[in-house]
Amino acid sequence: MIFAVYKGKKYEVISERPNQTHIISPTPAPGLELVEGGFGSKKLTMYQRVCTDDELDNLYSERIYPLYHGTYYSLSDRARSRGNVFYFELSSSDRIDLEENGFKVIEPLWYIKIVPESEIEGAKIVRTPSPIEKFKDFPIEEELIDKADFHQWILDHPDTTGLCYED
Repeated sequence: MIFAVYKGKKYEVISERPNQTHIISPTPAPGLELVEGGFGSKKLTMYQRVCTDDELDNLYSERIYPLYHGTYYSLSDRARSRGNVFYFELSSSDRIDLEENGFKVIEPLWYIKIVPESEIEGAKIVRTPSPIEKFKDFPIEEELIDKADFHQWILDHPDTTGLCYED
């Protein structure tokens, strides 16, 4: 997911063009306007703003890498919630995962495994700055989440994993 920091607050980015970053929020905030008639096919209440690069404090992508069997894996799909349990579809191109960790072949050199939250040992969050001139020299940030805090972190940051409730 891509995020922008505008006036010190983090927002989801839904589109980018040169010097035009479209941010949204489900709650009102200074500088954001109500989307008339709702947002998306479900007509959700949403607030938006199209910002120039100079208006933004930061612009970056944020990805989560769950720790499973001592290795950080990419997610190949969004995290899913069934009941009160999260499930993660991990992806790998390492044949060892296929042979030793129970991953399944999706296509040549692409393996996946759906893992319940109880088998996740923690996670690493990686924030990579946008290649836009103003932000390209910002540092890459990494945040480690331990197993005890993982469930709450997902609840507090559902946009990072694209959390989907299947109940």
